[in-house]
Amino acid sequence: RQYKLLTDEELSSQEIKPVNWTVDGLIPSKSVIMLAGKRAAWKTWLGMVLAVVLASGLPFLGHFKTKKSCVLYIDEENGPELLKERIGNIKKGIGIGGYLENLFYLSHNGVKLGDPGFIDFFKE
Repeated sequence: RQYKLLTDEELSSQEIKPVNWTVDGLIPSKSVIMLAGKRAAWKTWLGMVLAVVLASGLPFLGHFKTKKSCVLYIDEENGPELLKERIGNIKKGIGIGGYLENLFYLSHNGVKLGDPGFIDFFKE
């Protein structure tokens, strides 16, 4: 692998395109994010809220504008029963009734992100 070290002068002289945001000021479009933290730090809840507001186009945490997006929420920890209850509570809490046509779930499917079978499934 080749690494390209930039000097401050080189970075400063580059033409930079404006950033397109999925969540204004927090998550750039076409990016990959990871929620990390200590056990019981509310990562799962934050991820579920983020999934619901992105699928609906509502502001994240009532403040940050979002771009309405198609969302795949992968839950390999809690299972569909708990996922259904929590997502339902989140939707109710932010005033969403009914179904979000662009919100999808995989729960307890044994997903491994590097698995070629999952990658092919995801591409489809």
